[in-house]
Amino acid sequence: MLKPALLLVVIGWTAPALAEPVRIPLVIGNNYLLQQTKSNIFTDAGQSARIWDDGSGCNYMVLTRPRSSVAETGLTIASDAEARVGQLIVDQCIVLFRWRGIVEIVERPEVAADGAGILFRVTDSRLRDKHGQRDIPAVIWDWTKRYAHPRFDVLRLELAPALAEVGKLLAQFTAPRDAAAFAELVESMTLGELGVTDEGVSASLTFDAQPSFSAASDGPQPALTQDDELAGLAVLLQHYDAFLTFVVKHAAIVTTDASKRDALLQILLEARYELLDTAMRERSKSPDPVRALFLESWTQLSPLLREISLALPGASALHLVSFIAAADALQAIDRLGPGFGIEISTDALRRLARLMAPDATGDPLRFDESVDPKLRELFEFGDPLPQRQPVAPGHSGSGWLIPRAHAVTGWDDKSLARLNRWLPTRPELPGYLLRIGHLLEDTADDTLRLKPLASEFRQVFTPLVLATAWQESCWRQYVVHKDKRWPIKSQSGAVGIMQVLPRVWRGFYDPHALSWDISYNASAGSEILRHYLVKYAIRNKEHKVTRDVHNLARATYALYNGGPRQLRRYRFEGATPRQRAVDRSFWEKYQAIRRDGAGRVLECYG
Repeated sequence: MLKPALLLVVIGWTAPALAEPVRIPLVIGNNYLLQQTKSNIFTDAGQSARIWDDGSGCNYMVLTRPRSSVAETGLTIASDAEARVGQLIVDQCIVLFRWRGIVEIVERPEVAADGAGILFRVTDSRLRDKHGQRDIPAVIWDWTKRYAHPRFDVLRLELAPALAEVGKLLAQFTAPRDAAAFAELVESMTLGELGVTDEGVSASLTFDAQPSFSAASDGPQPALTQDDELAGLAVLLQHYDAFLTFVVKHAAIVTTDASKRDALLQILLEARYELLDTAMRERSKSPDPVRALFLESWTQLSPLLREISLALPGASALHLVSFIAAADALQAIDRLGPGFGIEISTDALRRLARLMAPDATGDPLRFDESVDPKLRELFEFGDPLPQRQPVAPGHSGSGWLIPRAHAVTGWDDKSLARLNRWLPTRPELPGYLLRIGHLLEDTADDTLRLKPLASEFRQVFTPLVLATAWQESCWRQYVVHKDKRWPIKSQSGAVGIMQVLPRVWRGFYDPHALSWDISYNASAGSEILRHYLVKYAIRNKEHKVTRDVHNLARATYALYNGGPRQLRRYRFEGATPRQRAVDRSFWEKYQAIRRDGAGRVLECYG
């Protein structure tokens, strides 16, 4: 019998009228089924299945190297086979013949009588020798049917514990007023409509009941006004950020596919931009913004996690597909119509995260602003950026920083320390900007030294870094307020010379160093620009689509300014007037840097 596990990978769903049942298509991964076949049938030495042995060693049949495939006829398990047929005379085996070939066992899935599991019944077998011939001795056919068929005919996928876990999880996402209705909905779940797909065995999870849910959430909802409500929303947004980061990081750990890791990071960054936007709208128009964020992120995550799960072996696959099934069920229920809906809470998110990675240590909802080296490694950012001891908030004046590491190659500690504390007077501006220009150029060189670019793209990168810093901050890290220095900070929380968003890049960069170390901030911005340039602008061939390599800079800045969805914004007629103005301003600065050099930045100061 297969180990109890939830293997319900939702690949879509149908939301009919409330008078009809709700059916969620599922698939049981072929890779997992093969693994379970190995662990339940091929249990003899060397992962083999000795399906017949008369005990004398004279007559036996052994199957090895199982592999699986699917077709309309069902699930096929093919194995290499070796058999010996002989006659035992006294204590000596007289070998009549040996046979080597391929045995294929065909199985069809069916729902168990109790409705809580899937059985796999043998419907056919095919044999051929090592030359592909199907003229097989009768005794080999007989052994296959008498001994192999029963051994393959005992597989059962037990789903009762898994369905119970789904029910417990749904209860966590249920408003107290709807607990009874959700219990009725969960109780109605049945399994049916089995078949086969290219990826494994398909099924359908059906909710037959049409319970009465509260309509308390219908109609327009008042905006959040009380301080405690707004504070509660802020905390829940942080918990959701931590939850999504946990999910994305764990999925990136269990896959080695670089393209899937890139897609995971894109989903995380897009979600963090949405979280930031939601947090900025203090009087949110949505009565439940976290629920909306969860559903939007899940629409993107579900197919990607499903692809990842199908390639995984063992427990990792079980945990991931369990998580997918539960989250997809939540999405399907939420879309049923008025009166239905899920309610997001920290406990619910924590339970869902634990379903994905039950062995993970620590709280999956812990919101940590420190640099996560594993996160940087998984998404190809490399080792954490070196830091200098940042200036304390509000401090200015003479004195040198205590160095921890050289932030920029070729700059000594005193030079960087002086530049980091320098608040130039108007007569000092030309000298200050000259030094900042050198810092930015050296920072761009350092970025490319660690992560090189092809020569045709190097010509774009340095002016891109300089123009971005010009556009974002006029090459300043600090401003003076009430006789004290403070990092330049935008309304959205972007800080420093490159206006890096600590909330969007949480785990990748140290927020304090971004605020108080100009060389660290410059390095972070340069690294982010390279990421967007390579992973988005170049990968999507913006330079070939527009026939101008320098349009890579325009696409990259649009991404830097607005997030992963803004790749084509600079040439998209649907961009907002503000977006068009921002992109036009950057393009003018980029061209000026290339044509005239850094001196044009003085225009910022009149």
